Amino acid sequence: MAREADPPEKNHLRAWREFRHLTQDELAEASETNASVISLLESGARKLSPKWLRKLAPILNTSP
Repeated sequence: MAREADPPEKNHLRAWREFRHLTQDELAEASETNASVISLLESGARKLSPKWLRKLAPILNTSP
């Protein structure tokens, strides 16, 4: 029997980005990545790891 994929991990990255009035492109540029990575992080398709939390939190003026 095939194993079902785990559901995406919920996070608040998009809400914080929008609260700070940033586009995905702006957040990506500030964090030295690209908008597609930000999209993956927001959707939960890519895990929002401690590394990403430490990188994005200061840009969003919040704590990891």
